[in-house]
Amino acid sequence: MLKKLAIFLRQPYPFGGDFAQKILQNVAVGVFVALFLIVFQPFGTAQWEAPYKNLFLAGFGVVSFLGPTLVHGLLFAWLGKFKLEKNWNIWREIGQYIVVLILIALGNMLYSNLVGISSMSLAALMAWLLIVAMVAIFPITAGVLLRHGRYLALSQKEAAVMEDQLQHAQRAPALLSPSRIESLIFYAENEKDTLVVEASALLFIESADNYSSFVWLNNGQVQKQLLRGSMKRFEDQIGRHPAILRCHRSYIVNLRHVEHVSGNAQGYRLALRHFNMEVPVARQYGPAVLAGFKALSA
Repeated sequence: MLKKLAIFLRQPYPFGGDFAQKILQNVAVGVFVALFLIVFQPFGTAQWEAPYKNLFLAGFGVVSFLGPTLVHGLLFAWLGKFKLEKNWNIWREIGQYIVVLILIALGNMLYSNLVGISSMSLAALMAWLLIVAMVAIFPITAGVLLRHGRYLALSQKEAAVMEDQLQHAQRAPALLSPSRIESLIFYAENEKDTLVVEASALLFIESADNYSSFVWLNNGQVQKQLLRGSMKRFEDQIGRHPAILRCHRSYIVNLRHVEHVSGNAQGYRLALRHFNMEVPVARQYGPAVLAGFKALSA
């Protein structure tokens, strides 16, 4: 039972947006908390007597905004958007919320002490933890599980369509093994360093900070080389190629070398021949990848 739970918690989960999007989500949470407290006045707040009561209650909404914003800021500063998208899973998502709830409880205790309605003590912190957990823990857990199930089902359904198109393409040997040799020339930012690769031999290009990593086949052997430059720069140098296209903010892939398509809650994964890895496909690039497979199978 515990082993099955551990396997489930390690399943991929979409992190869901960049820092700006997270701030907007946190603003919505803060506004909701403030309105909830002002309108319903739960947990004994209806008995408060204060000239600026609604303003005091709205302050808890500010705390509910600051807690998750601090966590998200630290995550983006520590790991960066790419690693968050690549390595995020269910237990990290739940763990993130637990840390956020603890910070909100601590912030509520500090704020309530500041306005003179609570003491600074372990008992007060535990009381705030209980209140925050009662309000949030069950809807948060249910939301995480429901979103995971929805994203997983959607990705698997769409990945099955891509897989079907891939199988059609694999039955078109003339397209998968073009007779005409076509070379791609890539120029680094300094316009001096170059790389010449046969289009049919290129496996993928991966972003590596200020560089891009090129991976291709040379007489059946995998070769790698770094060139200084952004993915956008090298994507423009490829131009409109039917099989080589952008599939992720950090990846360009050659669809001719894709062996299998799978889906998880984060999106799609392209398993490559000749190289033991799966290239991720961001959801916004899914239609372009599907169109690429259709072009190969036409």
